Amino acid sequence: MSYGITPEGWVQKDFDTIKTEIEAEFRAEYGSDVNLSVEDGFGSLAAIMSRREDAQWKHLEDVWYSLWIDTALGAALDYALNFGGLQRLSAAPSTVTVRFTGTNGTIIPIDFVIGTPDSVNFKTLTSGTISGGFVDISCQCLQSGTISNVLSNKITVIVSTPPVGLTSVTNPSQSIGGREIETDIEAYTRYVTFANTASGTSKDAIYNALILVSGVAQALVEDNETEDYIGTLPPKSVHATVLGGADAGIGSAIMAHKSAGILTFGASSVVITDDQGNPQTVKFDRPTVANIYYIINVTKNASWNAGSVDDIKLALIKYVGGIYGSTSYAGLPIGGDVLHWKSLSALNNIPGADNIQVLLGKSSPPTLSNNIAIGANELARTEVAFITVN
Repeated sequence: MSYGITPEGWVQKDFDTIKTEIEAEFRAEYGSDVNLSVEDGFGSLAAIMSRREDAQWKHLEDVWYSLWIDTALGAALDYALNFGGLQRLSAAPSTVTVRFTGTNGTIIPIDFVIGTPDSVNFKTLTSGTISGGFVDISCQCLQSGTISNVLSNKITVIVSTPPVGLTSVTNPSQSIGGREIETDIEAYTRYVTFANTASGTSKDAIYNALILVSGVAQALVEDNETEDYIGTLPPKSVHATVLGGADAGIGSAIMAHKSAGILTFGASSVVITDDQGNPQTVKFDRPTVANIYYIINVTKNASWNAGSVDDIKLALIKYVGGIYGSTSYAGLPIGGDVLHWKSLSALNNIPGADNIQVLLGKSSPPTLSNNIAIGANELARTEVAFITVN
């Protein structure tokens, strides 16, 4: 029987086969009556050799399976991903809109640093001038990972030397997009899903290119192939909404995969030089956070306890997306509507609840018992302070 690499694939040699072969070689060398019991020197030597060769065969098996995307792990999976034109997604920092309050005309410079009381710091991505008492500026965390996701109204510390006229800072919505390095399971799942769209000029190809851009946490790509407007989307255009990542990387990814003659659409723009050396303006959008508020009215029974309130809040944060304690939950994607029935379904297993009424909305106090429409440029998020349990 053949072992190792064969036309049928890898065939592993097991320990018993290895031991039998080594003992046969001892008998061929020293005679059929050689003592191969473990108490004898030859027997002990044969056992040691068998164990070492068995370990070598197992290492060879690991090497073989590390070559294939379905079985590779760790660094080997990184190499296997490259065969499909993909890379493991790195850890990414969150982004957030910070409100700077103060005297009209006060200029907030780019790279101005603010942060939370526990030193999760952010920098401004653009400059801004206070008008009407405040200015809202997009900011990015200086740290990557889920630690960069912070709740609303937590960014209150001015770290850089403040300009005269700046009195306070805060973030009306939580920061979004911070993530850890992609796990093996996440990378493999993405490979399987998008391996067939890694090239070309479809909207799936644009999406796949966007999520490979360093720092990008989420993306939504829409297109309009018709000669008429679809909502606000112009004819023959593509619209990408991207969370995280640098403008230049996003623009390059869109430019490389959009069809010739197709317009790009969005409020943000970046100039990209095409392959012929010509400047091209690429447009896209950044999502804004849509705060989701809940009032949960519960008919309670004897099993209800103080922890049931926490269970309700955690379940809704897991569904919509947000931060609970030190854990960030991805929740809904960009443009994902908040469904009333799914909000109620998330509370199916709350101990001590006989009946649950769910009211939700984009403002407090919420009054709706139907779905909340989320725009293509929005990302729904909720948090503990937005959920009232009665």
